[in-house]
Amino acid sequence: MAKRRAGPKSYADLAELLQRDFEGLTPSHQRVARLILTEPANCAFMTVSELADAAGVDASTVSRFAMQQGLGGFPALARLCQERLRADAQLLQRFDSLPYRTSPGSSLFTDVVANDQRNIAQTFAHAQASGDWAATVSTLAKARHVYVVGMRVCHSPAYLLAYLLSMLRAGVVFASAEAGRLPDLLRRLAPEDAVVVVSIHPYSRDAVATFRFAQRRGAVTISLTDNAASPLARGAAFVYCVETAGVSIMRSVTAFVSLAETLASAVALRLGKAARTELSAQEEMLREFGAYETHSEDAGTYFKLAVDE
Repeated sequence: MAKRRAGPKSYADLAELLQRDFEGLTPSHQRVARLILTEPANCAFMTVSELADAAGVDASTVSRFAMQQGLGGFPALARLCQERLRADAQLLQRFDSLPYRTSPGSSLFTDVVANDQRNIAQTFAHAQASGDWAATVSTLAKARHVYVVGMRVCHSPAYLLAYLLSMLRAGVVFASAEAGRLPDLLRRLAPEDAVVVVSIHPYSRDAVATFRFAQRRGAVTISLTDNAASPLARGAAFVYCVETAGVSIMRSVTAFVSLAETLASAVALRLGKAARTELSAQEEMLREFGAYETHSEDAGTYFKLAVDE
């Protein structure tokens, strides 16, 4: 008889397991996994029948799902969700507890730094393990146009990625929903283009709509999201799951920023002399406009060292 694999000991272990194996799950088990990954607080005190109804499956499917993950059954699955609920309280509770959330002998500053270091390390480990990095960078370097979309908390890392890429190559568009112009900006989207969509749970309606529109148009889709159950992960050409755990009142987007900077730097190296030409033109334009208070001749661009080496 086959030996049953050891089950996850914490919700974090369970989430990592489900993210890693998500594509290999059956469609009904994917529905259960998606609910557990995106709404653990709601799942925490559901009965097996209630969770099954929420996922649109039979109660027996939920039980089999729990057993497949190495858990003894549904009660063990529920306990892990309850653990997550206790560890990750709602926004106002997290705010009220801020003075008490630091580790003994530590401070909020050191805890945030340690947390973000873990997020970055785990994100980059996942990115490296995916095996898609070189193809993603090549796509961002060669696509006719690159559209980048990010709403709400994901606006900043998406804008940063679009800005950095625009310094390296032509045809980069930050597709913002401001003034209701998002559909206008995407009107000429074609299979020769790439679309980068950045979103975390709860997922922006505009971000998901853009992703699905890009799929229908045949463009290459690159998703930067928070877990394998994200609606941005299904059918994307390239998916990068980014760690967003936080110790303060909000989820952290630090790993998104690091990933955006690394993608841009990799594209700069991929483009080589072409990127250097674009950067030179950018520097000349900024000099002509007097964009900076001071501008010495030896002041480097953002990408100077990476491109020169």
